[in-house]
Amino acid sequence: MGRVRVAGLGSEWAGDDAVGLVVAQRLREKNIPGVEIMIRETPDWEMFEKMEDDDLLIFIDACDSGAEAGTIYQLRPDEIAGRGVRHCSSHGLGLAHWLSMAEALGISRGRVVIVAVEIEGMEMGASLSKPVEDAIPRLLEKIERIAN
Repeated sequence: MGRVRVAGLGSEWAGDDAVGLVVAQRLREKNIPGVEIMIRETPDWEMFEKMEDDDLLIFIDACDSGAEAGTIYQLRPDEIAGRGVRHCSSHGLGLAHWLSMAEALGISRGRVVIVAVEIEGMEMGASLSKPVEDAIPRLLEKIERIAN
């Protein structure tokens, strides 16, 4: 595979919303050859620029669709709005909107995959819930399989 980028999204101060950041940091520590890790609160403009060079872009994010906490989803960009993956963000540009804008601008040339985990809560100052923490090893395995 060509150039692979993994972008972990979330807020470190909002409980389970930090799962994308935590997983991305653990992937960074593994130092997987050929995989660049980005850690962001939300998708940003710099990512548009980098996205043009990616053969595969994997987003890691939290979702709240009402399913059991710790459930893992692998989604295409056209599937995320129905799963509650950052389609409503109080700051910055939400993932669904960001991906729509990238498509409209013709920026994405590679495959985009979203790996999301169902959260239990986003209470400010809370740590990850047990179901989300327990899902992290499975998230890491899934992302490494997709990246290879």
